[in-house]
Amino acid sequence: MEFNGFQNFFGELSNQAEKEFGGDSDFFRDRINKLKEDAPENVSYEIIYSIALYESLKAQQDMKILNTVKYLLDRD
Repeated sequence: MEFNGFQNFFGELSNQAEKEFGGDSDFFRDRINKLKEDAPENVSYEIIYSIALYESLKAQQDMKILNTVKYLLDRD
């Protein structure tokens, strides 16, 4: 595989991960809503937002890693 081919693949994968798990996604909004429901009253919105953001970024990272490994293994 040439580097340009992998770069294109990873760019498309990154865009897809952002769409599915990024700040404008249903996943992110749902996590904020669920965390607000479950959090004690003394937990601030900033903390809830930070946790949801962390979970969103983790989901994006996991998706990129798993799909990249799958792509590389399927090529052999």
